[in-house]
Amino acid sequence: MKQFALLLVFIFVFSYARSETYKLNITFIVKNDTTATKSVSLTDYTITYKEKDAKKEEIAPIKREKGLRLDLDLNKEYIFSFTKLGYVMKKVLVDTKVPDKREKEKFNKMICIVNLEKAPIEVILANSKPVVKIYYHPGKANFDFDSTYTFTSMDKELIKKRDKIFNHAWWQLHDGNYKGALESFANMLLKNPQDIAALYNHGKAAYKLNDKKTACADWSAIKALNKEYADSLLKDYCTSENP
Repeated sequence: MKQFALLLVFIFVFSYARSETYKLNITFIVKNDTTATKSVSLTDYTITYKEKDAKKEEIAPIKREKGLRLDLDLNKEYIFSFTKLGYVMKKVLVDTKVPDKREKEKFNKMICIVNLEKAPIEVILANSKPVVKIYYHPGKANFDFDSTYTFTSMDKELIKKRDKIFNHAWWQLHDGNYKGALESFANMLLKNPQDIAALYNHGKAAYKLNDKKTACADWSAIKALNKEYADSLLKDYCTSENP
């Protein structure tokens, strides 16, 4: 009889685990990115949120330094609003819709840092639409940030045009047309000197053409943009031990 009771408990626990529906664990941290050196955590701000079509907003309980941590139900859309007197209010859209089979599997925890900029006058100004969207990314099978959410149609066309030029230059480099690749990446850098992918490949093409000075200048420019992976390039190809 005791064994039978244990079996019933095991079956109940096992079936409950199988039927469990996971939630999206997300943490919001509010900072001010207008300082000269680094972002600093803000205090005396308010976070409110609601389901997208709901009329009433909920005020979120905030631990000031640690921000706000919530477990959100799946298959809903939430709007979070971040307000502080004297700062521009920002909104974040969180879309928790997922495929049916993913409802019973765990998701990565999300951390969203919201930077508030000071307003020109002591009132609460607001962005008209959310500045960030968090959604389920099918390719990654997990939640991620939609980096193109705030882009206009013109932004997207420029990105598409840039990608087309980059792909052409990359294939020139891949096929050994180093002079052509160097020129193509140089044209990209005329439009955006901080295009890291173009800097990297422009340097690679230059190095293939035995122009170490240009290559190392490109990779030093990447380092100046605080990209640590440039360290290995500079160490391997731009030191006195590697003429």
